[in-house]
Parts: sequence; C-alpha cells; structure tokens
Amino acid sequence: MSASTAFSAVAAASASSVSSASSVSSVSPVLSAPDALPPFLTFLYDPSTIAPLTAGRLLIVLAEHATLVPAIVLCFAIAWDLLRMPRRRVVAATALAVLVYLLVSVWLYFFAPVSDMVGACFSLAFALFVCLWFWQVTDLNLPRALFTSMSCASMMAVCVFAGQLVDMLANSEWRALGPYSSYAGVVAEYALAAIAVALLWRPARAVMPRVLRSPVVGTVAWRVLWLGPFGLYALLMMYHGRRMDVMHDATAQLGVFAVTMYCALLLLLYWLLAKADCEASRRVEAEQSARRLALGRMQVRALTDRMAQARRARHDLRQHMVVLHGYARGDDLPGLRRYLDALVADLGADETLAVCEHVVVNAVVSYYVSVVRAMGVRPDVRMDVPADLMVDSTDLTVLFGNLLENAADALQAMASGPHAREDGMPRDASDGVGGDGVGGDAARDVADGMRNDVASGVPFLTVRARVGRAGELFVTVDNACASVPRRDASGRWLSSKHEGAGVGLESVRAVTERLGGELRVEASDGVFRASVMIPSVR
Repeated sequence: MSASTAFSAVAAASASSVSSASSVSSVSPVLSAPDALPPFLTFLYDPSTIAPLTAGRLLIVLAEHATLVPAIVLCFAIAWDLLRMPRRRVVAATALAVLVYLLVSVWLYFFAPVSDMVGACFSLAFALFVCLWFWQVTDLNLPRALFTSMSCASMMAVCVFAGQLVDMLANSEWRALGPYSSYAGVVAEYALAAIAVALLWRPARAVMPRVLRSPVVGTVAWRVLWLGPFGLYALLMMYHGRRMDVMHDATAQLGVFAVTMYCALLLLLYWLLAKADCEASRRVEAEQSARRLALGRMQVRALTDRMAQARRARHDLRQHMVVLHGYARGDDLPGLRRYLDALVADLGADETLAVCEHVVVNAVVSYYVSVVRAMGVRPDVRMDVPADLMVDSTDLTVLFGNLLENAADALQAMASGPHAREDGMPRDASDGVGGDGVGGDAARDVADGMRNDVASGVPFLTVRARVGRAGELFVTVDNACASVPRRDASGRWLSSKHEGAGVGLESVRAVTERLGGELRVEASDGVFRASVMIPSVR
C-alpha cells in the first residue's frame, strides 16, 4: 500500500519531477550512463530522478511512503484473532519489513540513478509481499486475505486521493517534489486516515471477522469479491501523482465522479455482506431459541411421564404386595420367583434422566441422548458439570447443542450404511462402548471401547465434561462417522448439508474464542472428535 505512493510511480512515470532536473548538475559523476548496462535495460537508468537531500524532502518522502502503515494496522486489527503465528513475532516481522521498505525507498529517491519505473516495481513488489505475508500469518484463505488487505489498501488510497486534491487547492506548485505532495497534502492524508481508522476500528474488530468466516458467503463468491476493492485501488492509482484541475478540466472531474461512485458501490457491497451476516446470525439465534424451547418441552414431558409412572407404580404396589404375600404364605418359592421376574421385566430398563447438576446442560444433553438412543445407539455419557457455572446459558446451549447435533447427524448418516440393521436402524453400540447408559460406570476403559467400536465399524457416541481444578471447563465429544469430513484451504471443516463451512462448528468456535477458550477438532479412522476448553468457569 505504500500502495498509495507505491504505485504512484506507475501512474506518474511519464510526469517525473520538475525540480529534480535542475539539481542534476550538483550530483556528481555517478550520473553518467554505465557502459556495462545492457541496451535493453537502459530505460531503468535515469539520473534526473535523483533529488537533493534536504530535511523537508526527506520528511515528505517518508510520510508519503508510510501511508501504508494505517492500512496495515487496520488489516491486522481485522485478523488479530485469526493469526496462526505468535502475535509478537508477526508485529516484529511486519515492522521490520516496513522499516526496510522505507529505507530502500529513500535510497531510490535520493541516491539511486534509476527511473520511476524501478521505484514503482519495488513498491508493487512490497505491496504483493504484504498481501502474501498477511495470507501466510492468518487462518484466512487467499481470496479472503486479498479481500481484507485490498479493502484496507483502497481505504488508504481514498485518503491519499483526497489529500492530493487538498494539495492541489493549497499549492499551485504541488509538482515540485515529483509524484510527492507538499505539507498540506501530507497533513490532509494522515488526518483523513486517522478519521477513517477511528470510524472503522470497531466494525473491523467486531463485524469483519464474522463476515470473513461466515458460511453465508461461499468460497466461490470470495474468489470474485476481492476484485471489488482491488478495482477501486487500481482506479485510484491511475490518478495518483497526476496533475488534475478539478475546477476546469472535464477529465479530472470525470475521474473524481468515477472514484466517488465506485466508493459508493463498494460501501454498498460491504453493507450487503454485513447484512447477510446479520441475517444469518438472527437465523442461528432463532434456531437456537427453537432448540431451547424443544429441550424445555422435552424435559417437561419427561418429568410428566415420570410423575405419571410414579403414580401408577404407587397404585399398583398394593396389588403386587397382596400377590407376593400370597406366594410367601403358601411357601411357593418357584411361583414367587416367576412373579418377580415377570414384574422386573415389565418395569423395563431405567432411563436415568439427569446427566449433571447444571439444568441447561442437562436438558440439552438429555435431549440428544434420547435422539441417539432412538437410533439404536446407547451413548456413553459421563459429566460432572455443577450448577453454578459462570457461563451464560445461551453459550452453553450453543456449545453442547451444536457438538451433539453434529454427532447425531453423523450417526444418522451411518444408519443407512453397512452398519444398519434390517429395520434401517444402526446396530446397538452399547456392548462396544462398554457403559451402562448415561452416568453409568464403564465396564472397560473408554479408549479400549472406542478402539473396538472403530475396528468393528459400530456406531458410538462418547461424551465427557468436567470442571478442572483451576476452574476450567473441559468438554469432549467423540462419535463414529461414515466418512472423514472435508476441510477447505483455510482448515475449516466443511458442512455435509450445504456449501461452505459448517455453521455448528463455527458457532462453537465463535463462543469458545469469545470466552477465551480453545476448540480442537480431529477426524481420522472413522472417528470425529471435538474438544473444548473454556477457562475460569467457576
């Protein structure tokens, strides 16, 4: 983004500095064309571009090339939480690269007898380096990284363009420094840049990361969207460093109008992206509300059924006691045994309702336990989640609900595979898991049970949740899957239901990162594992 000044040479190569030519005589023999330079490279040699070094010129040249700094700051503000490398290392390496760029730019302007084309190519190379560096140090794929970096570059280019107009109005001899502005233009550029960064800081930190990771905008769309800010940047660089009489020149007025309209269209694009993300967030919130309502209804229904069963059992207990008393009084031990066996079989297996003390977590997990059991799979659930967690119930619903919903979908997909029974349901995996239902003690080690299930291709679900000694919450959900899920170029897990990343895992990731935690997802050998750690929940 020195972009702003960077490409100035490309646009203003034909209109090189006027005053530099007058100072050529003061700069010594270095100005004679080197005999060793091949003929096809002589266009790179231009001693007239060397300007006398003064404090004022040095300050303006540094200021013009440093216009890339606000764009880089805003760019990394957007991706601050998406960095894949240590932040200090990223900041140090970026600052060093900018410093080297500024020093080389000063050398090219004041000491190197090269044409403006060389400076333009150097600036172009550095702009490309910044984009690729930003792509390498973040979790964004290349189209998203280009969209972000070119958006920030075009923002700064607009500030430079406006500063150029101010410079022309304030100083009729604005071309005295070649493609560089005077003090009035530099002050206007940085004032506008400061205002732009202040206005865009909050959206850049809060909205843009969500938009960049939103599944609403597909991968194919991002391959085209980055051309929007790039087009504005290229248009602005065409006018950078050119003399434009906006008061009398129709061409200059047309250029200002074109830039203004392009900015308006680009702002409309950003608004549409933010609107789409907002609508997607509302839809997710509505789905989560409906899920919570369904969980509440399920819990009430389960409690009502338990109460009805208790009333019937109390009513029937007297009748059973009369029969048992009769068998005992007649010393009919075989009859007593048969009656008790029939009575126990009629009662059926006890389906424990509570999986943990936390009401919301218990409701969510109990609901999906019932869903998975209806598929013929008995999940192994062991949870020690107290009722006094310092985490919002909505976040816990998003966390447990999405993880278990993904697991249930994967098990449902296996129901139609080779592991299905004749009635279309998967085979019962309770033997493979080795547990006796929710909250029961495992007959074998869980890891051994999982290995047995994977080896035999039996569907299974294992859920673990506990609070550590330091107050952190650990959650792990393991489930069988028919095939290993796919990932995109940035490493995000793709959905099996629609184009793009899965909404559930992205919601879990967003909640986890907002709470300062970490999400790890692994998939191999028919097992999908999601692990979450959230610090300071108690």
